[in-house]
Amino acid sequence: MTIRLRDARRFIPIWLLSILVSVILVECIVITMDLLLMGQVTWDYLLTALVAAVLVSGLMNFFGALFLAQKQQLEVTNQALEAAKQSAQAANQAKSEFLSNMSHEIRTPMNGILGIAQLLEREPLSQEQLDLVGRVRQSGRSLLAIINDILDFSKIEAGQLRIDPHPFQLGSLLAHLANVLGPSALAKGVQLQIEPLPDLGGALIGDSLRIEQVLVNLIGNAIKFTERGEVRVGVTRLGLDERRISLRFVVKDTGIGIDPGKLDGLFQPFTQADGSITRRFGGTGLGLSISKRLVELMDGQIGVESLPGAGSTFWFELPLGYNEELKLTAKTMPGEAGPILAGLRILVTDDTQLNRLIAEKALKNRGALVTLASNGAEALECLRDHSQAFDLVLMDIQMPVMDGLEATRHIRRELGLTRLPIIALTAGVMAEEQQAARDAGVTDFMGKPMDLNQLAEMIWKYCPYLDSRP
Repeated sequence: MTIRLRDARRFIPIWLLSILVSVILVECIVITMDLLLMGQVTWDYLLTALVAAVLVSGLMNFFGALFLAQKQQLEVTNQALEAAKQSAQAANQAKSEFLSNMSHEIRTPMNGILGIAQLLEREPLSQEQLDLVGRVRQSGRSLLAIINDILDFSKIEAGQLRIDPHPFQLGSLLAHLANVLGPSALAKGVQLQIEPLPDLGGALIGDSLRIEQVLVNLIGNAIKFTERGEVRVGVTRLGLDERRISLRFVVKDTGIGIDPGKLDGLFQPFTQADGSITRRFGGTGLGLSISKRLVELMDGQIGVESLPGAGSTFWFELPLGYNEELKLTAKTMPGEAGPILAGLRILVTDDTQLNRLIAEKALKNRGALVTLASNGAEALECLRDHSQAFDLVLMDIQMPVMDGLEATRHIRRELGLTRLPIIALTAGVMAEEQQAARDAGVTDFMGKPMDLNQLAEMIWKYCPYLDSRP
């Protein structure tokens, strides 16, 4: 074994201890010899002392060398672990970049498909044509749900999914779910019932988007697996103090039910109750797994009770923040159709011609005045020449010439338009992408593919003067 000098220096105290012990033993031998000459000890005693000194000195040197070898081996192991860690981090980074690129490449054409379908639904088409357009839109939404599940599962596995607590209204959240999921239940002849909420008094504080995602999954599954009867959604209060509240969410259906022996594996990824479920109803088997992980990230728990033919009851319990003094007032639009954005001046920035066309037509149908820009540089030039000419900016993120982040930074810092609402239209769903947009100064996000009704709601939210118009 070769010991390098710089390694040996680290263990100088060991060698010093060994030398010290040897010196002490030699001194003991000298004293013993003096005692021998004085006739107070025997030669046998002296011989025993010599043997003990040699053994102790040898053992000290042996264990010192052994300790040094172990330290060297530990150093080699640590270096290998560090190299493996760096390799894993590089792999995770590559995976994140791949997911980000794939998300953008898939969501951009999906924005065109779903956007055109929504525009066509507002055109004077025959009933047969409307049915066909509706099927295109429903198929697109199903594909988008699969994409979202895969991306969410990948983010969870990579530890990149974060919980973002903020004040929210539970009533508004459930009303939105009823509007979104009610039509699909009605189409199957199933009633979707939202039970009256308990009196909560103040505002809840939690990640409303993730709570909504869990509820969408549970309610959507209940509707999917229920042929007749109803799906009932209820919320009960478990505990309350000045700062915290515990709620229990329950989704109960009258559907096909699940064999009790298969409940344990129900929340595992890529798992459904049996193979016939996938063949009959479809699905990736990721929804419940993602819901479980989301609930656990929010420090809650989730479970299910079910019997074949007797329906299922899915539930989850969450601890949430609570502020009794904070009263949230929800802004509501006067309707989903008509010129509800009349007179609003909007700058739409997107490098894809189809996306600009969809946004322009949708916003003009609501009465807005629309100006188009194909990249951040054009948007910046419009605002530089007419800084007070716009009430809101819709800003794509990934664009040539000048991307949305750089353009937003110039708008905030160079032009000083710090109060101008800038809504990022982005196909990027990764946490680091959204954080970069926040750091650049965007006001909010609208993910692609964008729902035109939700886009109008968000615009209404950031243009408060619309409330006071006749």
